[in-house]
Amino acid sequence: MKVRKFEASDMQEALLKVRAELGNEAVILHTKKLTKGGLWGLGGKEMVEVLAATDLNLMDSSPPSTIMPEINEKFKSLQGELKEVKSFIHTLMKQMRKTSPPSFSGYLEDLFLRLLQNEVEEKLAKRLVQSLSTELKEEEKQDSKKMEHLLVSRISSMIGTSSPIKLEDHGCKVVTLIGPTGAGKTTTIAKLAANFMLSEEAKVAFVTADTIRLAAIDQLKRYAEIMGIPVEVAFTPEELKAGINRHTDKDLVLIDTAGTSQKNALRMFELKDFLEVGKPEEIHLVLSATTKYRDILDIIKRFSVVPITSLLFTKLDETNNFGIILNSVVEAGKRLSYITTGQNVPEDIEIPEERKIAQMILEERENA
Repeated sequence: MKVRKFEASDMQEALLKVRAELGNEAVILHTKKLTKGGLWGLGGKEMVEVLAATDLNLMDSSPPSTIMPEINEKFKSLQGELKEVKSFIHTLMKQMRKTSPPSFSGYLEDLFLRLLQNEVEEKLAKRLVQSLSTELKEEEKQDSKKMEHLLVSRISSMIGTSSPIKLEDHGCKVVTLIGPTGAGKTTTIAKLAANFMLSEEAKVAFVTADTIRLAAIDQLKRYAEIMGIPVEVAFTPEELKAGINRHTDKDLVLIDTAGTSQKNALRMFELKDFLEVGKPEEIHLVLSATTKYRDILDIIKRFSVVPITSLLFTKLDETNNFGIILNSVVEAGKRLSYITTGQNVPEDIEIPEERKIAQMILEERENA
């Protein structure tokens, strides 16, 4: 370890001295201000003292030519060990799944493991495959295409027909998006507005109750300015109601709400107060497909303080495991309204087709 003390008129000059002598890898250990000259501390010049160090062990004790091959060899060895551990864990998990009751054989086992691989909840996966095993005759269990077709149909039935927003023939439809922070509510609202304006020539207004993040208000206002849509900002439930009432001449009023942790009980009750006063006709719970299922369960439970009408999944482009969609639909007992597959407005949003989602859930994937 090489340690040096540097004095300079300011910190910038001191750092230049450190870099010149010890190089860019130097570490600052301590800094302090001091006074040089003067009489009894009076009239002196203020200076900066910096204590810096660099580790010369690797640089001086052994030539780089002998050190680097050794480091590379150790790194390669570590990579090999990690690969073996990963392979062992994967094999162990597969064996545990194979031995967990009820056991399946042949292609039924492959379907069961595929559901697990796509993160379908284990009890639900067992129920689905067990229903096939019970229904099919032994000779039918040899027909892999038939079994896969039937399983896709079962999953499709569980997901159910989508329930997108449908405008009223006469009058204004009020729709709210709720959900945790980072789920993508504001961007999704912009996509919905743009699509209704383009496909149905609808008159749309925004009301935002997301007053926690100023950036969210600015983001929605930018979207509104581009599309020529009015925006109301509501800091209280009464202002939310007033904002909605000012746009009853519109076909659709979309309400953006503050993203909040489902564990924040105060925020959850504030959300409830806002929506009890605003009285939206539809409440879509926005969930990210990248969220862990255990957290999804908690989100559904906590956000159920308000009457959720449907689930809206975002960020399908950021995951390969779609079993969480089936798990959530079954757990919440709600249908899907929309899915989003990217950040582009208005393109990356669509009404989900249950059979297409089922096929995505059952898709065979390579082992990680």
